[in-house]
Amino acid sequence: MNYMHRTLTILALGLSAALLVLSCSSSSVISGKAQKAAVSPEGPQGAGAQSLPGDTELSGKNWLLAGIRVAGSLYPLEPEHGSTSMLIFRPNGTLSGSTGTNTFMGTWKTGSPKKNGTIPLSISTNGITKVAAPSDTAAQFEQNLLASLASVKSVQTEKGSIRFLDGSGETLLVYIFRASSSF
Repeated sequence: MNYMHRTLTILALGLSAALLVLSCSSSSVISGKAQKAAVSPEGPQGAGAQSLPGDTELSGKNWLLAGIRVAGSLYPLEPEHGSTSMLIFRPNGTLSGSTGTNTFMGTWKTGSPKKNGTIPLSISTNGITKVAAPSDTAAQFEQNLLASLASVKSVQTEKGSIRFLDGSGETLLVYIFRASSSF
């Protein structure tokens, strides 16, 4: 019975994720590859983009996870559905965050902006609490999230959101700005 319950739970989560992807397919925040754009007076990506002069756009803000790539597909996570994974970059190059189960610490560093509007970014996590995940699904989510953070090569900003990209420009994670630290 435990195996059957687990299988049904996994199927339900997969179906829910597929439905969310379909319902959010027109979202500009969750789109996949970084797009190259001409530099305009409004900034590197046009009127809706924000520049990232050094570290000022990332640091001192509360970022809530809004999308994660798993097995080649980018799945949106809606805050209203209980997404609690968050990230805070500090001006001194340290960061802290939550996977939804555990909290972690680490470091971060940006490089000079590229012509395509992305900024090189390296993230290193160097400490995490060891609370047991409430389910196998939550444990797998945490592993995917931490692996994605370790694979980040650049960041792209949009109004109210940031995308973490891998070396080929594929979106790994999408975070949205939240004014409150209590998600």
